[in-house]
Amino acid sequence: MKYMPTWLPLVIVATGRLFAQASERAPAVEPLRLEPGKTVGRELAEGQSHEYSFASEAGQYARIVVDQRSINIAVTVLTPDGKELFSGDSYAIGESESAEVITDLSGNFRLRITPSESHAPNGLYAITLKDLEPATERLRMRVAATQEFARGIAAYMRGTREGILKAIEDLDNALALSWSNSPHGCRCGPISGRAHSVKEPV
Repeated sequence: MKYMPTWLPLVIVATGRLFAQASERAPAVEPLRLEPGKTVGRELAEGQSHEYSFASEAGQYARIVVDQRSINIAVTVLTPDGKELFSGDSYAIGESESAEVITDLSGNFRLRITPSESHAPNGLYAITLKDLEPATERLRMRVAATQEFARGIAAYMRGTREGILKAIEDLDNALALSWSNSPHGCRCGPISGRAHSVKEPV
């Protein structure tokens, strides 16, 4: 029968205390601040998420564009109190994801970037806070269309009959809002084109 050396428990306890102290000293990673008009390019790996923040006053319109250079990403916007304001994953690699929100609170809003696929290879993207301005009625309608569109794509991606029916409803709403918000009722633009490409096979 083998016996444990008398010094081994002491080493285990001491090592555990060192790791605990190191964890306590490790600072929390602060989100990277986004500034209007400035682009940040980064690499995203499997299992990672990147956090960003931007400051906004209540009643402003914010548009964040993520260029998916070699990775498909999902984008989520959170309010200063941690509530989800927007979530989207609507476009493929080579296209741009766009998060558009109306900030009803003043403070620091967070934006989270994650890979769309669970085992995606490392890839590059670039993120830009394109617009930050007072929200007009036209911009509010644009945001409503964008959010209906994102919900429709998410429902469609479930691949179920119920999801597809919900997608048709949401995409129809997005198209109606988009058309009413376009000059002269123009039935064009990225939402219109993408919505029709999704609905056609259905």
